[in-house]
Amino acid sequence: MGSSGSIFSGSSKQHILTGHEGSINDMCISPDGSFLATASEDGTCRVWDIQQKTLKAVMTGHSQYVSCIATSDTHIFTGSADKAVRRWNRHTGECEGVFTGHQSVVTKIIVHGDFLFSASLDKTVRLWSVSTGQCLHVYTEHTRGISTMLLADLSVPDRRLWRKWRSKSALSSPVEEPHKFLLITGSADNSAKAWTPARASSVVTYTGHGSAVICLDVNAGERQLFTGSSDGTARSWDLETGQPLCMYDGHMGPIICLKVYHRLLFTGSADGTVRRWYTDTKECTRVYRGHKNAVTSLVVEGSVLFTSGGDGLTRAWDMKTGDCRKIFRGHEFLINCILVSDHKLYSGSYDKTVRIWDVKPLLCVCYKAKC
Repeated sequence: MGSSGSIFSGSSKQHILTGHEGSINDMCISPDGSFLATASEDGTCRVWDIQQKTLKAVMTGHSQYVSCIATSDTHIFTGSADKAVRRWNRHTGECEGVFTGHQSVVTKIIVHGDFLFSASLDKTVRLWSVSTGQCLHVYTEHTRGISTMLLADLSVPDRRLWRKWRSKSALSSPVEEPHKFLLITGSADNSAKAWTPARASSVVTYTGHGSAVICLDVNAGERQLFTGSSDGTARSWDLETGQPLCMYDGHMGPIICLKVYHRLLFTGSADGTVRRWYTDTKECTRVYRGHKNAVTSLVVEGSVLFTSGGDGLTRAWDMKTGDCRKIFRGHEFLINCILVSDHKLYSGSYDKTVRIWDVKPLLCVCYKAKC
Protein backbone atom coordinates (compact mmCIF):
# COMPACT_ATOMS: atom_id res chain seq x y z
CA MET A 1 0.00 0.00 0.00
CA GLY A 2 2.73 2.47 0.88
CA SER A 3 5.71 2.95 3.08
CA SER A 4 7.93 5.43 4.82
CA GLY A 5 11.67 5.42 5.07
CA SER A 6 14.35 7.59 6.63
CA ILE A 7 17.75 8.48 5.22
CA PHE A 8 20.40 11.05 5.97
CA SER A 9 21.27 13.64 3.32
CA GLY A 10 24.20 15.80 4.35
CA SER A 11 23.41 16.99 7.85
CA SER A 12 19.64 16.61 7.49
CA LYS A 13 17.53 13.58 8.16
CA GLN A 14 14.74 13.16 5.66
CA HIS A 15 11.71 10.89 5.62
CA ILE A 16 10.42 9.53 2.33
CA LEU A 17 6.76 8.64 1.83
CA THR A 18 6.28 6.13 -0.98
CA GLY A 19 3.35 4.23 -2.41
CA HIS A 20 1.81 6.49 -5.03
CA GLU A 21 2.12 5.17 -8.58
CA GLY A 22 2.04 8.60 -10.19
CA SER A 23 3.20 12.18 -9.69
CA ILE A 24 2.29 14.05 -6.49
CA ASN A 25 0.12 16.86 -7.86
CA ASP A 26 -0.99 18.55 -4.64
CA MET A 27 -0.91 18.09 -0.87
CA CYS A 28 -2.20 19.69 2.30
CA ILE A 29 -2.05 19.32 6.07
CA SER A 30 -5.14 18.99 8.23
CA PRO A 31 -6.21 21.98 10.37
CA ASP A 32 -5.16 20.14 13.53
CA GLY A 33 -1.76 19.28 12.04
CA SER A 34 -2.18 15.55 12.57
CA PHE A 35 -2.13 14.25 9.01
CA LEU A 36 -0.85 14.95 5.53
CA ALA A 37 -3.06 14.29 2.50
CA THR A 38 -1.56 13.81 -0.96
CA ALA A 39 -3.23 13.90 -4.39
CA SER A 40 -1.69 11.98 -7.25
CA GLU A 41 -1.64 11.34 -10.96
CA ASP A 42 -2.49 7.72 -10.09
CA GLY A 43 -6.09 8.76 -9.31
CA THR A 44 -5.83 8.28 -5.55
CA CYS A 45 -5.51 10.34 -2.40
CA ARG A 46 -3.41 9.04 0.48
CA VAL A 47 -3.51 10.08 4.12
CA TRP A 48 -0.37 9.92 6.26
CA ASP A 49 0.06 10.21 10.01
CA ILE A 50 2.51 13.08 10.44
CA GLN A 51 4.00 11.95 13.75
CA GLN A 52 4.41 8.30 12.83
CA LYS A 53 5.15 8.93 9.11
CA THR A 54 2.82 6.02 8.33
CA LEU A 55 0.06 5.52 5.78
CA LYS A 56 -3.42 5.70 7.33
CA ALA A 57 -5.76 5.41 4.35
CA VAL A 58 -5.96 5.26 0.56
CA MET A 59 -8.93 6.92 -1.14
CA THR A 60 -9.87 5.36 -4.48
CA GLY A 61 -12.81 6.25 -6.68
CA HIS A 62 -11.74 8.91 -9.16
CA SER A 63 -11.46 7.58 -12.72
CA GLN A 64 -8.68 10.01 -13.69
CA TYR A 65 -5.85 11.86 -11.98
CA VAL A 66 -6.44 13.87 -8.81
CA SER A 67 -5.47 17.48 -9.46
CA CYS A 68 -6.20 19.25 -6.18
CA ILE A 69 -6.96 18.58 -2.53
CA ALA A 70 -8.27 20.35 0.58
CA THR A 71 -9.18 19.34 4.14
CA SER A 72 -11.55 20.30 6.91
CA ASP A 73 -11.62 19.10 10.51
CA THR A 74 -13.51 15.96 9.54
CA HIS A 75 -13.16 15.40 5.81
CA ILE A 76 -10.83 15.43 2.82
CA PHE A 77 -11.94 16.85 -0.53
CA THR A 78 -10.40 15.99 -3.89
CA GLY A 79 -10.85 17.44 -7.37
CA SER A 80 -10.05 15.44 -10.45
CA ALA A 81 -9.66 15.36 -14.21
CA ASP A 82 -12.79 13.17 -14.15
CA LYS A 83 -14.68 16.48 -13.55
CA ALA A 84 -15.86 15.48 -10.07
CA VAL A 85 -15.18 16.56 -6.50
CA ARG A 86 -15.32 13.87 -3.82
CA ARG A 87 -15.73 14.13 -0.05
CA TRP A 88 -13.94 11.49 2.02
CA ASN A 89 -14.08 10.52 5.66
CA ARG A 90 -10.57 11.29 6.91
CA HIS A 91 -10.64 8.42 9.41
CA THR A 92 -12.14 5.56 7.37
CA GLY A 93 -11.15 6.63 3.86
CA GLU A 94 -14.72 6.08 2.65
CA CYS A 95 -16.22 8.35 0.00
CA GLU A 96 -19.25 10.10 1.52
CA GLY A 97 -20.23 12.32 -1.38
CA VAL A 98 -19.61 13.04 -5.05
CA PHE A 99 -20.14 16.56 -6.40
CA THR A 100 -20.80 16.47 -10.16
CA GLY A 101 -21.58 19.18 -12.66
CA HIS A 102 -18.28 20.48 -13.98
CA GLN A 103 -17.58 19.83 -17.65
CA SER A 104 -13.78 19.70 -17.46
CA VAL A 105 -10.83 19.24 -15.09
CA VAL A 106 -11.33 20.54 -11.56
CA THR A 107 -8.26 22.71 -10.93
CA LYS A 108 -8.73 24.08 -7.43
CA ILE A 109 -10.96 23.54 -4.39
CA ILE A 110 -11.42 25.62 -1.24
CA VAL A 111 -13.39 24.61 1.85
CA HIS A 112 -14.77 27.22 4.25
CA GLY A 113 -17.19 25.99 6.88
CA ASP A 114 -20.12 24.36 5.08
CA PHE A 115 -19.12 25.91 1.76
CA LEU A 116 -16.97 24.33 -0.91
CA PHE A 117 -15.73 26.24 -3.96
CA SER A 118 -14.50 24.32 -7.01
CA ALA A 119 -12.80 25.92 -10.03
CA SER A 120 -12.51 24.24 -13.40
CA LEU A 121 -11.13 24.49 -16.90
CA ASP A 122 -14.79 24.61 -17.97
CA LYS A 123 -14.60 28.40 -17.22
CA THR A 124 -16.75 28.19 -14.07
CA VAL A 125 -16.59 28.12 -10.31
CA ARG A 126 -19.24 26.18 -8.43
CA LEU A 127 -20.35 26.84 -4.86
CA TRP A 128 -21.54 23.75 -2.96
CA SER A 129 -23.03 22.95 0.42
CA VAL A 130 -20.66 20.46 2.02
CA SER A 131 -23.36 18.91 4.20
CA THR A 132 -26.01 18.40 1.50
CA GLY A 133 -23.91 18.21 -1.67
CA GLN A 134 -26.24 20.73 -3.31
CA CYS A 135 -24.76 23.08 -5.89
CA LEU A 136 -25.80 26.52 -4.66
CA HIS A 137 -24.52 28.55 -7.58
CA VAL A 138 -22.39 28.49 -10.73
CA TYR A 139 -20.22 31.55 -11.46
CA THR A 140 -19.97 31.84 -15.23
CA GLU A 141 -18.37 35.12 -16.32
CA HIS A 142 -14.87 33.93 -17.26
CA THR A 143 -14.46 33.12 -20.95
CA ARG A 144 -11.61 30.63 -20.59
CA GLY A 145 -10.51 28.03 -18.03
CA ILE A 146 -9.89 28.97 -14.38
CA SER A 147 -6.58 27.71 -13.02
CA THR A 148 -6.24 29.54 -9.70
CA MET A 149 -8.49 30.76 -6.92
CA LEU A 150 -8.28 32.04 -3.36
CA LEU A 151 -10.60 33.14 -0.57
CA ALA A 152 -9.44 36.46 0.87
CA ASP A 153 -10.15 37.25 4.51
CA LEU A 154 -11.47 40.80 4.78
CA SER A 155 -12.46 40.50 8.41
CA VAL A 156 -11.35 44.08 9.10
CA PRO A 157 -14.38 45.65 7.44
CA ASP A 158 -14.40 48.51 5.00
CA ARG A 159 -18.02 49.54 5.41
CA ARG A 160 -18.22 51.50 2.16
CA LEU A 161 -16.81 48.58 0.22
CA TRP A 162 -19.26 46.08 1.66
CA ARG A 163 -22.26 48.40 1.23
CA LYS A 164 -21.33 48.76 -2.44
CA TRP A 165 -20.92 45.02 -2.99
CA ARG A 166 -24.07 44.11 -1.09
CA SER A 167 -26.03 46.24 -3.55
CA LYS A 168 -25.20 43.77 -6.35
CA SER A 169 -27.96 41.36 -7.37
CA ALA A 170 -28.28 38.45 -4.98
CA LEU A 171 -28.68 34.79 -5.88
CA SER A 172 -32.14 33.46 -6.56
CA SER A 173 -31.74 30.92 -3.77
CA PRO A 174 -30.63 32.14 -0.35
CA VAL A 175 -27.02 31.52 0.60
CA GLU A 176 -25.55 32.40 3.96
CA GLU A 177 -22.51 34.41 2.94
CA PRO A 178 -19.13 33.51 4.47
CA HIS A 179 -18.54 36.50 6.71
CA LYS A 180 -16.19 39.11 5.23
CA PHE A 181 -14.64 36.80 2.66
CA LEU A 182 -14.01 37.60 -0.97
CA LEU A 183 -13.50 34.96 -3.67
CA ILE A 184 -10.80 35.77 -6.25
CA THR A 185 -10.40 33.78 -9.47
CA GLY A 186 -7.67 33.85 -12.13
CA SER A 187 -8.27 32.68 -15.68
CA ALA A 188 -6.69 31.95 -19.05
CA ASP A 189 -8.86 34.79 -20.37
CA ASN A 190 -6.08 37.10 -19.02
CA SER A 191 -8.23 38.44 -16.16
CA ALA A 192 -8.94 37.99 -12.49
CA LYS A 193 -12.35 38.52 -10.92
CA ALA A 194 -13.62 39.18 -7.41
CA TRP A 195 -16.88 37.75 -6.13
CA THR A 196 -18.83 37.98 -2.91
CA PRO A 197 -19.91 34.35 -2.55
CA ALA A 198 -23.63 35.10 -2.09
CA ARG A 199 -23.87 37.35 -5.15
CA ALA A 200 -24.77 36.29 -8.67
CA SER A 201 -22.16 38.31 -10.54
CA SER A 202 -18.58 39.40 -10.03
CA VAL A 203 -18.06 42.68 -8.22
CA VAL A 204 -14.69 43.61 -9.75
CA THR A 205 -12.76 42.52 -12.86
CA TYR A 206 -8.99 43.05 -13.02
CA THR A 207 -7.77 43.38 -16.63
CA GLY A 208 -4.40 44.31 -18.06
CA HIS A 209 -2.35 41.14 -18.38
CA GLY A 210 -1.44 40.03 -21.89
CA SER A 211 -1.80 36.34 -21.15
CA ALA A 212 -3.24 33.86 -18.64
CA VAL A 213 -3.38 34.68 -14.91
CA ILE A 214 -1.58 31.79 -13.22
CA CYS A 215 -1.23 32.77 -9.55
CA LEU A 216 -2.77 35.12 -6.98
CA ASP A 217 -2.19 36.57 -3.54
CA VAL A 218 -3.86 39.27 -1.47
CA ASN A 219 -2.66 41.84 1.03
CA ALA A 220 -6.01 42.18 2.78
CA GLY A 221 -4.85 44.92 5.14
CA GLU A 222 -3.81 47.14 2.25
CA ARG A 223 -6.79 46.04 0.13
CA GLN A 224 -4.48 44.97 -2.70
CA LEU A 225 -4.58 42.02 -5.08
CA PHE A 226 -1.43 40.64 -6.71
CA THR A 227 -1.53 38.55 -9.89
CA GLY A 228 1.16 36.64 -11.79
CA SER A 229 0.82 35.83 -15.46
CA SER A 230 2.31 33.83 -18.28
CA ASP A 231 3.07 37.21 -19.89
CA GLY A 232 6.08 37.35 -17.52
CA THR A 233 4.77 40.13 -15.29
CA ALA A 234 3.13 40.48 -11.92
CA ARG A 235 0.64 43.25 -11.22
CA SER A 236 -1.00 44.80 -8.19
CA TRP A 237 -4.54 46.12 -8.12
CA ASP A 238 -6.85 48.08 -5.89
CA LEU A 239 -9.02 45.30 -4.52
CA GLU A 240 -12.17 47.45 -4.42
CA THR A 241 -12.03 49.29 -7.72
CA GLY A 242 -9.88 47.06 -9.92
CA GLN A 243 -7.58 49.98 -10.68
CA PRO A 244 -4.05 48.83 -11.63
CA LEU A 245 -1.40 50.01 -9.17
CA CYS A 246 2.01 48.60 -10.18
CA MET A 247 3.50 46.29 -12.78
CA TYR A 248 6.52 44.18 -11.77
CA ASP A 249 8.47 43.52 -14.96
CA GLY A 250 11.83 41.79 -15.15
CA HIS A 251 11.37 38.04 -15.48
CA MET A 252 12.24 36.35 -18.77
CA GLY A 253 9.46 33.76 -18.54
CA PRO A 254 5.97 33.15 -17.14
CA ILE A 255 5.40 33.80 -13.45
CA ILE A 256 4.34 30.50 -11.90
CA CYS A 257 4.05 31.41 -8.21
CA LEU A 258 4.05 34.50 -6.02
CA LYS A 259 3.72 35.50 -2.38
CA VAL A 260 3.14 38.81 -0.61
CA TYR A 261 4.97 39.23 2.70
CA HIS A 262 4.34 42.56 4.43
CA ARG A 263 5.59 45.17 1.90
CA LEU A 264 7.52 42.64 -0.15
CA LEU A 265 6.43 40.63 -3.18
CA PHE A 266 8.22 37.41 -4.18
CA THR A 267 7.73 36.05 -7.70
CA GLY A 268 8.93 32.69 -9.02
CA SER A 269 9.30 32.19 -12.74
CA ALA A 270 9.88 29.69 -15.52
CA ASP A 271 13.17 31.55 -16.07
CA GLY A 272 14.56 29.75 -12.99
CA THR A 273 14.76 32.81 -10.73
CA VAL A 274 12.86 34.36 -7.85
CA ARG A 275 12.65 38.14 -7.59
CA ARG A 276 11.91 40.28 -4.55
CA TRP A 277 10.08 43.56 -5.09
CA TYR A 278 8.90 46.44 -2.94
CA THR A 279 5.15 46.39 -3.48
CA ASP A 280 4.72 50.16 -3.39
CA THR A 281 7.67 51.26 -5.57
CA LYS A 282 7.83 48.16 -7.85
CA GLU A 283 11.61 48.19 -7.36
CA CYS A 284 13.27 44.78 -7.71
CA THR A 285 15.62 44.63 -4.72
CA ARG A 286 16.98 41.10 -5.10
CA VAL A 287 17.19 38.22 -7.57
CA TYR A 288 17.58 34.71 -6.15
CA ARG A 289 19.50 32.58 -8.68
CA GLY A 290 20.37 28.91 -8.44
CA HIS A 291 17.56 26.77 -9.81
CA LYS A 292 18.40 25.20 -13.17
CA ASN A 293 14.80 25.04 -14.29
CA ALA A 294 11.43 26.68 -13.61
CA VAL A 295 10.59 27.72 -10.05
CA THR A 296 7.38 25.82 -9.39
CA SER A 297 6.46 26.94 -5.87
CA LEU A 298 7.62 29.16 -3.04
CA VAL A 299 6.87 29.53 0.66
CA VAL A 300 7.83 32.29 3.10
CA GLU A 301 8.32 31.03 6.65
CA GLY A 302 9.54 33.54 9.18
CA SER A 303 12.72 34.98 7.68
CA VAL A 304 13.36 32.11 5.28
CA LEU A 305 12.27 31.84 1.66
CA PHE A 306 11.82 28.26 0.43
CA THR A 307 11.69 27.64 -3.32
CA SER A 308 11.34 24.47 -5.37
CA GLY A 309 11.85 23.83 -9.02
CA GLY A 310 11.90 21.69 -12.08
CA ASP A 311 15.45 20.72 -11.19
CA GLY A 312 14.12 18.54 -8.34
CA LEU A 313 15.67 20.74 -5.65
CA THR A 314 14.29 22.84 -2.83
CA ARG A 315 16.37 25.79 -1.70
CA ALA A 316 16.22 27.81 1.52
CA TRP A 317 17.26 31.45 1.17
CA ASP A 318 18.19 34.13 3.65
CA MET A 319 15.57 36.72 2.75
CA LYS A 320 17.74 39.64 3.80
CA THR A 321 21.08 38.77 2.22
CA GLY A 322 19.89 36.56 -0.62
CA ASP A 323 22.31 33.81 0.39
CA CYS A 324 21.25 30.22 -0.19
CA ARG A 325 21.33 28.69 3.29
CA LYS A 326 20.60 25.10 2.27
CA ILE A 327 19.78 22.90 -0.70
CA PHE A 328 17.48 19.94 -0.12
CA ARG A 329 18.35 17.09 -2.48
CA GLY A 330 16.84 13.69 -3.10
CA HIS A 331 14.00 13.96 -5.58
CA GLU A 332 14.66 12.47 -9.00
CA PHE A 333 12.35 14.75 -10.98
CA LEU A 334 10.61 18.11 -10.73
CA ILE A 335 8.90 19.19 -7.52
CA ASN A 336 5.25 20.15 -7.98
CA CYS A 337 4.47 21.49 -4.51
CA ILE A 338 6.02 22.35 -1.16
CA LEU A 339 4.69 23.42 2.20
CA VAL A 340 6.14 24.20 5.62
CA SER A 341 4.35 23.30 8.84
CA ASP A 342 5.53 22.87 12.43
CA HIS A 343 9.20 23.26 11.44
CA LYS A 344 8.90 20.56 8.78
CA LEU A 345 9.41 21.02 5.04
CA TYR A 346 7.30 18.81 2.77
CA SER A 347 7.98 18.41 -0.95
CA GLY A 348 5.85 16.48 -3.43
CA SER A 349 7.42 15.42 -6.69
CA TYR A 350 6.86 13.96 -10.12
CA ASP A 351 9.00 11.04 -8.87
CA LYS A 352 5.89 9.81 -6.96
CA THR A 353 7.28 10.53 -3.49
CA VAL A 354 6.93 13.05 -0.68
CA ARG A 355 10.05 13.97 1.28
CA ILE A 356 9.99 15.51 4.75
CA TRP A 357 12.85 17.47 6.32
CA ASP A 358 13.24 18.92 9.78
CA VAL A 359 14.01 22.62 9.18
CA LYS A 360 13.77 23.79 12.78
CA PRO A 361 17.54 24.38 13.12
CA LEU A 362 17.51 26.44 9.93
CA LEU A 363 14.54 28.54 11.01
CA CYS A 364 15.94 29.07 14.50
CA VAL A 365 19.28 30.28 13.11
CA CYS A 366 17.52 32.79 10.89
CA TYR A 367 15.21 33.98 13.68
CA LYS A 368 18.22 34.50 15.94
CA ALA A 369 20.08 36.39 13.22
CA LYS A 370 16.93 38.39 12.43
CA CYS A 371 17.49 37.81 8.73
